Amino acid sequence: MKKITLTALSTVVCSLSIASCLAAPSVAQQQPTKTPTTKTAPATTPATTPTGASSQSQAVEQLKLTKEQQTKLLELQQSVMQKKIAVLTLAQKEQLKLAVKQGKSPSLTLTPAQQTQLQAIQTAALAQQDAILTPEQKTKLQEMNKQAAPQR
Repeated sequence: MKKITLTALSTVVCSLSIASCLAAPSVAQQQPTKTPTTKTAPATTPATTPTGASSQSQAVEQLKLTKEQQTKLLELQQSVMQKKIAVLTLAQKEQLKLAVKQGKSPSLTLTPAQQTQLQAIQTAALAQQDAILTPEQKTKLQEMNKQAAPQR
């Protein structure tokens, strides 16, 4: 089993996703660390904070998202969050709740099956996200993420 660090009781559609700018960040952005048996999610700022609200409005403005797109992306983010949390065991959910309550990023041990399920959810979410965004918005989002990558 591998460990993964999850951010505050939410999920990011992916590190390239605008959904993280439209609502709270998400569970299970998996990026390998130096230890091959550990996967860690980047820390993110909830959209309820001034920083998150700022990044939300900047993303919406830069991508020129319509109200309909914003709604669809928010619904997608919420759906993905629910699906990813459903993959966790009761004990993992309790660990997650406790860590969030303490203001920490939890480190959970996931089975290979859980990792596969989370990856499948992530892949499907990316496809849905691509269906929502225009080609120009996708290009702009890629540019924004390249610029943000060194900050993560």
